[in-house]
Amino acid sequence: MTLDQYRPAPLADDGFAISRPSDLGHLRGGLRLDLDYAMNPLVYEEDVGRASTEVGAVVRDHLVLRLVGTLGLFDRLVLWVGLPLNLFMTGHRYEGLPEPDGTRPGDPYLGVRGRIWGAPDDWFGFGAQAAVSAPLAHAADDDIWFSGEQDFAGVATLLAELRWRYVVVAANVGARFRRPSDVTTTEIGQEFVWGLGLAFPILPGTLAAYLETYGATTFATFGAREATPVELLAGVRVWEGHGLSVSAAAGAGLVRGYGAPDVRGVVSMSWTLPAEDAAAAGPSTDLHGDDFRVMLGGSSGRSGPPEAAGRS
Repeated sequence: MTLDQYRPAPLADDGFAISRPSDLGHLRGGLRLDLDYAMNPLVYEEDVGRASTEVGAVVRDHLVLRLVGTLGLFDRLVLWVGLPLNLFMTGHRYEGLPEPDGTRPGDPYLGVRGRIWGAPDDWFGFGAQAAVSAPLAHAADDDIWFSGEQDFAGVATLLAELRWRYVVVAANVGARFRRPSDVTTTEIGQEFVWGLGLAFPILPGTLAAYLETYGATTFATFGAREATPVELLAGVRVWEGHGLSVSAAAGAGLVRGYGAPDVRGVVSMSWTLPAEDAAAAGPSTDLHGDDFRVMLGGSSGRSGPPEAAGRS
């Protein structure tokens, strides 16, 4: 199974882990690189479910690098491909328990997003996205435990967003489908996944702050602590211009399910093709502006009615 609970959203104008019902514009591409570190994401408890019986960490330090490439189509769809790499995974060895995987590739994935309703300068937006991963980690080494899934896996998510002048609220709800596997005494299988994020444009177009919470729980043991990781993450993003942005965030596990760490740190860098370069590649089919993305420093670079960004 995949231990890392930080699964970054694909676009530069998304949150850290929270996706928005937005698009890139027609024939606009981008890259996003996320580096996340987790301390004690998987611990051993003599009495499962009682934090006071914790004796050590099966996985103590976990560093993951993810690279995602994106392409927008028809001012409505976004396609992406991603590849995670477990740079290192260390921990304690306990008799009868799985060992950390060390340095291993993760499972590559393909995704698609559709903006279903709401122009980018509307107060509300709605969309959906889905992704499927291939079991590369297990194909490379069948003895791994925490770097990837045993088989093909998928996730489908609904995206909603409310947009005001000083805050943008995004919510994600969906399900993850995969072959069940046992982690120590816990079976991890099909999951309900969710996320909620707030974005605050401190200096519109230049600096924004983010507060996000996200988690999952298995349908089979819904709400059981060891199978319900929940995290809180807070961070900032700076847009340099020319489609470049740099972000950093820190957080921790709120509910210590599998993969929810004592501390998590994230650094993210992204680049999106400037709008004028995309326009040269082909005509745009979008008749709407994109002031909310501009307000957040977003990646689209398309401009709309000036008064839309000031809507409250």
